[in-house]
Parts: sequence; C-alpha cells; structure tokens
Amino acid sequence: MNSHAKNFGTAMLLPCLVACLSLIGFFKGAFNFTAPSFYVSAAGLLAALLYFTGPRFGRLIIAFWCILQLVVITHSGPAGVRDIIDFTVGIKLPVYAHVNYQGEAYNTGLNLVAVFLLALLVFTRPKGLVGANLYFAPYRGQNRLGIAFPLKGRVQRQVNLSGEKDWLLVHLQKTLTYNGISTAYVLISRNDKLPIVKNMPNQLVFFVPVPDVNMLNDDVNDRRIFKDEVWALCK
Repeated sequence: MNSHAKNFGTAMLLPCLVACLSLIGFFKGAFNFTAPSFYVSAAGLLAALLYFTGPRFGRLIIAFWCILQLVVITHSGPAGVRDIIDFTVGIKLPVYAHVNYQGEAYNTGLNLVAVFLLALLVFTRPKGLVGANLYFAPYRGQNRLGIAFPLKGRVQRQVNLSGEKDWLLVHLQKTLTYNGISTAYVLISRNDKLPIVKNMPNQLVFFVPVPDVNMLNDDVNDRRIFKDEVWALCK
C-alpha cells in the first residue's frame, strides 16, 4: 500500500472513532434527552458525518467535541462520588489529581481518550490546500480541449511533477470529457509558480486532465506523459 493510501486510512480512523464513541454514548445513556451526554453524542455523530462531506468544518467540530471531554471533575462526599463536570461519551480513561477545597474533596481528571483523539486530529492535519474546494473558469477562450467550464473540485493531495512539487491533484465534482476521454481528475499549478490561494480570483493555472489517476505515484511523475493541457482561471 502506498503512503497516500496509508494517510487516507489514518485520516478516516478519526471520524470512525468519534462515531463509535458517540453511538456507545447514546446506548449507555439510554437516549436520555435531559442528559448532557445525549447532546455531546449527537454532536459527535454530526461531526463525523461532516468530516466525510467537508473535512475542514468537521475537524473543527471534532476538536470542540474533544475539548468538552478533556477535563472531568468529581466531588467525593458522604453520599459517594458525584460528577461536577463530565461531558464524556462512550469510553473515558481519566487520570485524577486529588484536591481539597474548603474542606471538600474533589478529583480533577484528564481524560486520556480525549487527549488521544486530539493528538490524532493534529497528526492527520491536512497539508496546505488539501480538502479545500476550488473553482475553475475558462481563460480568454483558450480551451482547445473543449472542456465544459465552470467546474468545481476538491484538492486531494500534492503531486511532484517533473521535479515541481507545487502541483495539486483535484477531484472534480463532475466528470469532464475531452478528446473522447472521460475523467474526474486534473492536475493544476499556477503559471507564475506562486502557491494557489483559496478564494483569490483570476489565478491563472495550468489545467491538466489526468486520464487515469492510477498513473500518479508518490514520487516524481513525468509531466511529458500528460499530453493534454489548457489554461484556466482558479479561485
């Protein structure tokens, strides 16, 4: 398995764990609508779903979801242990520090499950524009391939093309057809060699259709194998 596939698998581990913990939280709480854990579990399922449809926004909710469960505080008294702050769902592994305040015994815990998920969130952080949506329009009618603009696509990863490491592989929302070939993948790079900036209009890019995405590897790719190319405007 190549490194791209490994990175994809690691990234998918995070939303799957969040979804599983949230489902466990639902069943452990017996779907109690008055319990805070019910809403934390619902937020976890929503975050996992958004992660698959829009990773950046989903990651923000997952980060907030993890921070909510980071600290656990309990009170020890004659009636037993009572939760003061506990928004954990599914499984928790707290490491407690005992604190006495005004004659009352409190336990302040750091939930190691939340720590692990936050570390995984950082480890699977997208690089650069990976996961971003970009928009493409024709440039001054220079479209000899007959590609139907406008187009929208999501950046999947960076690609090294003939030693140039700033190329981006984009998965288009709809398939394009040129010279009798259909594909949903293109390689793009700014013609002035500057980095592509999201939401900045009128960035002139090389727009290179990829007939077969399996042609690309994790090392250097030869630009000469991609014989078809047009210019496009990107934002």
